Amino acid sequence: MSELELKCSNLRERRSQSSSFLDPPLSVCSTRDHIADALARGAALLCGGREPEGEEFRSGFFFFLPTVLDRMDHSMRMMREGTIGPVAPMISFSTDEEALKLANASRYGLAAYVFTGDMTRGLWFAERLEVGSVGVNTTSPIVPGAPFGGWKESGLGRERSRSALYEYMEEKHIRIGLGGEI
Repeated sequence: MSELELKCSNLRERRSQSSSFLDPPLSVCSTRDHIADALARGAALLCGGREPEGEEFRSGFFFFLPTVLDRMDHSMRMMREGTIGPVAPMISFSTDEEALKLANASRYGLAAYVFTGDMTRGLWFAERLEVGSVGVNTTSPIVPGAPFGGWKESGLGRERSRSALYEYMEEKHIRIGLGGEI
């Protein structure tokens, strides 16, 4: 069992901090559909893959067990659409360039995550990933005070931070001829 599988298998589901703005049925249905599609197209379920069971999960808004899927490819919906759930889809790659190409082969770009023991390599990826926020060796790249927003179809502009103020400004370029120029 890989370290990721072991950690995901030992996680306990808990009440969502963001349940006030997520529609649980939509979130659960989307995650369930994405997992089913991946499995039907040849992905391997390493752990999770279902909603929590038992009395302790009936009392509040609980979502989905942490899930790890292996042997993923871009024919699978999860690799093309946003999955609002605790799912780690795994794709094998041979080179960093191939990994970057696979990661950027999405029409979305809100956030990405890089886990590595080589910080130079992590920063190489972070600079080249086509997303608004990158977490290097963390699952929490979005923090208060930092610009928040996506690339591609994940949105234009930024929220929070000084960057958000520029959304309310208009730029103007003025060139003044000082003689002799047309």
